[in-house]
Amino acid sequence: LGLCLATDAQAQTAKWVFTNSAPTVIPEVGPAFPYPSTLAVSGVTGMTYHLSVTLRLSHPSPQDLDIVLLAPSGLAVMLLSDTGSGAVGGWSDTVLTFDDCAPRTLQYGVVPAGRYRPTNNGAGDALGSPAPSGTYSHALAEFNWRSPNGTWQLFAMDDLNVNAGAIESWSMTIFTQPKPWSVAPGSGINPASCMAPDYDGDGRTDVAVYRPQ
Repeated sequence: LGLCLATDAQAQTAKWVFTNSAPTVIPEVGPAFPYPSTLAVSGVTGMTYHLSVTLRLSHPSPQDLDIVLLAPSGLAVMLLSDTGSGAVGGWSDTVLTFDDCAPRTLQYGVVPAGRYRPTNNGAGDALGSPAPSGTYSHALAEFNWRSPNGTWQLFAMDDLNVNAGAIESWSMTIFTQPKPWSVAPGSGINPASCMAPDYDGDGRTDVAVYRPQ
């Protein structure tokens, strides 16, 4: 059995968690209130090399929802759109974590709490102003190798006049490094592979022991 030690750069990883505990009300149709919900990130040293977003959601018809995260840099990522169930098997105080290294995407039908990759199952879902318009990215790695400090904005919209809901709270977990690795800022490339097991969500491969019992 070989053991691979972290490089000096990897050993300097820092973890930061920021939370907005104020509920965001989602009406039967149209933009949520507030629109956007904001999260102030400050005091973070280094540059983002991995980021995940956690939402605590309640909504009887998740397929109605479009949710976009806008970074201080102006880059935007669609966290979810046209996913989950219609009128049956919705979310009730359900915690979803969006992470490029999650083992699965969101699907149609009943979606349990857990970690998922950002997912857009539809097309042409442009949110109303002041949300950014145009094509949204579907990878949180777009935020890599920039300073995360500044105001992050979460835009949520219900695009079907059926049911109302709420985002009870949301948070971001940010991992930073003192300086970039061998990828350029804005390249959208996560420096750590997401093809291997990542159990703790830090964007790096983990070593694990499996015991059947």
